[in-house]
Amino acid sequence: MSGPTEPTSRQPVSLAIIALILLGLMLALMPLLHWQQGEIAQERSLSNLRRLADSLQLYAQDYDGCLMPPVEFRKEAPPLTWPVRAQGYLSSLPGLLDNPANPVSAAPHPLTDPSHRYRIPTSYALNRRFFGVFSKGPFSLDNLELPEQTVLLVEAGPMWSHTGRGTNRTPTPHSIARLDYGDTTDRVQGLVCYPSTHFGKMAVVAADGHAKSLRVAHYGPADGPHDPLYGRIGDDIYNWNGGHPNGLTDTPPRE
Repeated sequence: MSGPTEPTSRQPVSLAIIALILLGLMLALMPLLHWQQGEIAQERSLSNLRRLADSLQLYAQDYDGCLMPPVEFRKEAPPLTWPVRAQGYLSSLPGLLDNPANPVSAAPHPLTDPSHRYRIPTSYALNRRFFGVFSKGPFSLDNLELPEQTVLLVEAGPMWSHTGRGTNRTPTPHSIARLDYGDTTDRVQGLVCYPSTHFGKMAVVAADGHAKSLRVAHYGPADGPHDPLYGRIGDDIYNWNGGHPNGLTDTPPRE
């Protein structure tokens, strides 16, 4: 008479089940990890913008409240860009001039302006309306009536194409950053210059130094009426003076 049968080993089956459970957990956690990385990158970009705004305000204090032009073209010398002019005022913090979603320092080749071919050392763009738009030369920060609603710098990300309503990512040979911010409806080679780079939002800093991430309201005509000179970028941040010409803040915004 034979003895009791030994139970079949279930170790291989148990290991397979554990492996499947771990794989499922990893797949479930991947979006969370991606979100956390995006949050870190977004906060870093906001921190960079605050520091850059502080530096530009220090520069303005030494120049009668005025900022430099985004780029100055010189006859017998390379163009002089705003990060070069502000160099003595900038923090030595590594990555200060890089938007983590579009770091120019990581580009395989030096980024250059697509129109004038000068070197672009940063992925943050200075609002060009502070120089040569409302008058010849600079517009003093001291004369800005609504600095908290006027954009100073925006982050530039990988170029996008505009198709219908909203903006879709478009693969490009390389990312393109701009030194000057004109408007979110601007185009370079048919592509949007200032796309949102963090969860559909774009980090900006206002002329009073406060930074925020906002969803851009206008990327093209399909997004509704928009004034490219004064109009709203998103939330309560405008291209200029809260959507008002200077001296007309008692009227509704242009948009």
